[in-house]
Amino acid sequence: MKKIAVLLTILIFVSTSVLADDEGIKYSAGFKIWNSFLSEPTDQTGVTNNTTPDSTAGNLSFTARKSSYFLTASALLPTTYVYGSSYIRRHDQDIVAGYRLTDAISVLVGDKTVKRTANGSNTDENVNAKYLGTSAATYFMDHQFLYGTLLYGFKTGISSDYMANQNKFGFYSYELGYGYAMDKTTQLTMGYRYQSIYSNYTPTGAKVNNNVYGLIMGVNVNFN
Repeated sequence: MKKIAVLLTILIFVSTSVLADDEGIKYSAGFKIWNSFLSEPTDQTGVTNNTTPDSTAGNLSFTARKSSYFLTASALLPTTYVYGSSYIRRHDQDIVAGYRLTDAISVLVGDKTVKRTANGSNTDENVNAKYLGTSAATYFMDHQFLYGTLLYGFKTGISSDYMANQNKFGFYSYELGYGYAMDKTTQLTMGYRYQSIYSNYTPTGAKVNNNVYGLIMGVNVNFN
């Protein structure tokens, strides 16, 4: 939670400094619940995977917007995925800058850090992905809309020296869903989110994927 507070503090400082005066800056916050599964390879061949039972995590976000520009800080709260006698604990942090091309479409550039901890092994690691993306939303009836987000990493690395020497990493993510605007300040959403951190194991050329996926729902509130 301390790191989340630091992210939000930085975002507020940047938004009030870079986006000019306070007047005209609009703020919003979101909270989502992600009921997700984790799937990862049993070895470096990538042929067979372990898939955990579902686990539920909270996702917090805070956005500052002025005109067509916006900044967002978000965090997936620490989540534990268990399979057998093993577990993986995961915690994501993102900071994103965006520009709204039209009322429906925006382009994004972001930085993601994924902290992973596994029991009984030396696989504790931080994955960092710098990515480009796009988001879209369109109303199809009064108060009802469809939305989608697509992210693709253009630079992905890992803190583990052994893994970094053996693998080349990549990242992509998408979310598709339905939303309902209760009023001008509050929107409810429900959708499906899929994230993949993949690696090409250089000694064998095998491609292995660490995936997290599942249903996600939440609320977004505009403060002004």
